[in-house]
Amino acid sequence: MKRTLLFILFTLISVSNIFSRNIPVTPPENVHPRLLFTAGKLPQIQKTFSHPENLASYEESEKLLSEYLGKDTGFTPVKKKTFRWSGKLVAAIEASAFKYAVTHEKKYIDWAYKTFINCCRTIDLTGIYDDYRPYGQMILTAAEIYDWGYDSLSKKQKDELYNQTVSFLKKLQIGYPPKKGKAVAGHSAESQLLRSYLSAAIAMYDEHKDLWHMTTEWFYREFVPARKFFYESRSPNFQGTGYGPYRALFDLWSSLLITQMNAPEPYEGRLSLWSRYFIYNRRPDKMTWHIGDDHAIEKMNYNNFRYGANAFLNSVITKDPYAKFFAKENLGDFKKFKYNDNGENDDVLTPVQFLILNDVNLTPLDYKSLPSVYYAPFPLGEYFAASSWKENAAAVHLKIGEYTQANHEHQDSGSFEIYCNGLLAATSGYYVSGFGKDSNGGYKGEHTQKYYHSSVSKNTLLLQSDAETYEGYGLQKRLPEAKSFENLLSDENYHRAKITAHFDSLKDGKGIVFLSGDISNAYEGKNSVHRSMLCCFTGDEEKPILFFVYDRIDSKKKGIFVLNSLTEPQIQKNEVLIQNRNEKSGLKNTTLLPLNPEITKTGGKGHEWEIAGKNYSNGSETAVTQKSESGWGRIEISDSSRKSGRQVLFNAMEIFSDGESSSKEKIRLVQTQKFDFAVTEGFVVGFYKISDSKTEDYKIILSEKDFPKNTKLILCGLPAGKWNLNGKTYEVTEENRILVSR
Repeated sequence: MKRTLLFILFTLISVSNIFSRNIPVTPPENVHPRLLFTAGKLPQIQKTFSHPENLASYEESEKLLSEYLGKDTGFTPVKKKTFRWSGKLVAAIEASAFKYAVTHEKKYIDWAYKTFINCCRTIDLTGIYDDYRPYGQMILTAAEIYDWGYDSLSKKQKDELYNQTVSFLKKLQIGYPPKKGKAVAGHSAESQLLRSYLSAAIAMYDEHKDLWHMTTEWFYREFVPARKFFYESRSPNFQGTGYGPYRALFDLWSSLLITQMNAPEPYEGRLSLWSRYFIYNRRPDKMTWHIGDDHAIEKMNYNNFRYGANAFLNSVITKDPYAKFFAKENLGDFKKFKYNDNGENDDVLTPVQFLILNDVNLTPLDYKSLPSVYYAPFPLGEYFAASSWKENAAAVHLKIGEYTQANHEHQDSGSFEIYCNGLLAATSGYYVSGFGKDSNGGYKGEHTQKYYHSSVSKNTLLLQSDAETYEGYGLQKRLPEAKSFENLLSDENYHRAKITAHFDSLKDGKGIVFLSGDISNAYEGKNSVHRSMLCCFTGDEEKPILFFVYDRIDSKKKGIFVLNSLTEPQIQKNEVLIQNRNEKSGLKNTTLLPLNPEITKTGGKGHEWEIAGKNYSNGSETAVTQKSESGWGRIEISDSSRKSGRQVLFNAMEIFSDGESSSKEKIRLVQTQKFDFAVTEGFVVGFYKISDSKTEDYKIILSEKDFPKNTKLILCGLPAGKWNLNGKTYEVTEENRILVSR
């Protein structure tokens, strides 16, 4: 806690100081090229054209030239579309400008310039919703022509490129000069400043220094401190599995644009902190965990290219061989490229960009040799863990979620997902972006905003005051995007949780992962809410995971444990059975506390996304496919006799790889003065109760009558100190707050 406050204070002071500090970097004056490479680097780049990693990109670049070079062309109408645009033609212009830089044959820069101007005259982006993306690609291309062909262009031609660039900059959402939007999240945190403005500012610095100053004043003042703060979590941002890797691409672009002109890296080497984060975003079946807005939940179409491009650019900067292997895997052995022909996705990677940036001396290393567990600390608090890297592995995703950026991030503090031969503890809902007639309301629609973003669609905890109304249903706070990075840190609403402990010992398919946190501030009103999650990887193929969730609540509202599934759960007394859709695996949840639980289920056709009696579908049932993981519905578990005040919800889950419970005996509850215990085959798991005493006796004696021999004993949530357990001494730290018997 003290360390967290000091870090925030330091960051706020840093942000304040940057307001009064000069921009620390400028491009080298009267030196060209300097955009993505310098003259000194070009001979080395040329030598790599025939390297096995670069051969496909070189051949693709030559293919683009053979298809377009010499043609008097511009943008033409696209069949069955309302716009005139071709990302492939833009890539060909880039290839021709680069060819000039390599050969100094004037025909290449002449064609590149002439065709670019033709494209400026014929561009029509009618029907492309986020038209700032293709406009941004035009700005990057203008900058490349300006810089790479600098010595061959007349002043008139350079002026024309500048004028066209400014006309496109004025069409961006952040405006000209760039003042609109936020550095924390949203479209303004993507390509507009970090690639479009920055590339033009570097290329045209000699004649138009104002571009550099208007770009980098905002960049170094707010973008850089915000990114450095987020990177401490070993993730680039909290925008999820769909938008997270996309937005991080442009952090990488900004770093490359600056460092490739031989200037200091703006993020001070911290990009390496998260170089492997997106490797762990995937489940054993190679689909992504469902975090934030993501099309994968609807169509199950994992975006290989986006993840691959992100990993490739990161590996260029950080020299991480595991990130490069991940890039190679997702970019088809470095043979896949992207041009943004639909105009909506500017996460492009062209053959020329690959040729310029690829470090052939960095040998990819298979990430499957890495540990199968990953922790993202403050200011996030998130675990990804699997029994192995194999497709039949069992896996979990745990999240406390300290800070939130809002936007495409969900209200999911204290949530979890569980996978074993299929998703068992699931996320519910679906995501269809856009605002057109087929988008069912898209990002701003009721399904997205009121259901999919809400905590009820995750495996979280509700604090319910009125089950009959949406507002009283117990959901976590809905927040707008922070107005600035300083606002994010100073407004306590964005600090929705605090990590209280984390620990992992997973190795060779066996071990534990423990994550707990105070999630009180995620909810409206004054509450005390603490969630602890413990995953035991057993090493048993038939029952690979035991999972425990211990919730302590002190509130006037009713605490409700939520468990979402893809199939209809079966309820028997205090047990819930969930099988995956192929009946290849199963989850059995036993509610140990309260002793008399109320267990209800909501779901099925017409009730899949229901809150307080309303199904938030937007008429979108047609969006659900056989592959989609949009959900059957959910289970809600609460205390049937206690509606408010101090409450404990204690749930124990057994994960079965064969879909059927093979337990010899039921999980049972044992309560002592200090602990609530779950006793099961091979494991005894205890959670420390709230103590009103100011002093603590750190001595525990457990009877073998209640706790059989040859069981793994795990005590969670202990105060830091030396604990004596049945005569043996254990050190419990403030960071882990856990004791595992020897």
